[in-house]
Amino acid sequence: MSASKDSIQEQVNACLKKVDEMKEKNEDLEKIADEITTTLNAVCPVDETILEAAPLQYKLACILIDIVHKRSDDENADEELDGVNEDDMQIAWENLESARILYKNAEDGKDYRKEIADIYMSLGDLDMEKGDFEAAVNDTKEALKIRSELFPEVSRKIADCYFFLGISYFYMAQNNALLSEDDKSLEKVAEENAKESKTNLEKSRSIFGKLCVEKAVELKVLETKEEDWE
Repeated sequence: MSASKDSIQEQVNACLKKVDEMKEKNEDLEKIADEITTTLNAVCPVDETILEAAPLQYKLACILIDIVHKRSDDENADEELDGVNEDDMQIAWENLESARILYKNAEDGKDYRKEIADIYMSLGDLDMEKGDFEAAVNDTKEALKIRSELFPEVSRKIADCYFFLGISYFYMAQNNALLSEDDKSLEKVAEENAKESKTNLEKSRSIFGKLCVEKAVELKVLETKEEDWE
C-alpha cells in the first residue's frame, strides 16, 4: 500500500471510530452523516471509486436510511420532507451500490462477501422504505444466499434474512390483495405472497428460539437444549 493509501486508510479508520463514538453518545444522525460526508470528500474529492472509501460509503448509507426511518416514524413530520427523504434515499442507494461494486471488484485478495451481504440487506431495507417490496425480496435473497455460505443456519445473520423476507412478502401480499379488487388474477399472487411470508417468519422464529435456548444453556439458566422451539 502506498503512503497516500496509508494516509487515506488512517483517515477512514479515524472517521469510523468517531462515528461509533458519536452513535454511542446518541448524537444527531444528520451531524454524523455530515462527519462521514466530510471525510469522504477529503479522501476522494474527485475519484470516489477507491476501495478504502467503501466502508464509509456503507456507513453513510446506513445513517441516511436511519434518518429517513426516523422522519417516517414522526407523525408530525412536515410533508415537505418527502422530497428530502427522496434525496437522502437516492444518496444512500448510490453509496450502497458504489460500495458493493468496490467490494465485488476488489483485487487485494480479501474476502468481502460478508460486506456485500450486509450491503444487500441495507438495499432491502431501503427498498422497503421506498415501498418496492419485490426489490426488497430480491435483495434480501441475495444477502441470504451469501450469508448461507458464511454462517451456520442457526445464526442471527440467517434469522435476520428470513425475518426481512417474511416482512417483505407480507407487504407484497397486502398490496396485491388490494390490487386484486380490480385485477382478480392477483388474488392467487397475494395468497402465494402470504404463504411465503408465513414460511420465512416461521423459519426466523425457529432460529431465534434455538439461539435463545443456546444462550440460556450457556448462562446455565437451562441445563439442556431439549425444549422444542419449532
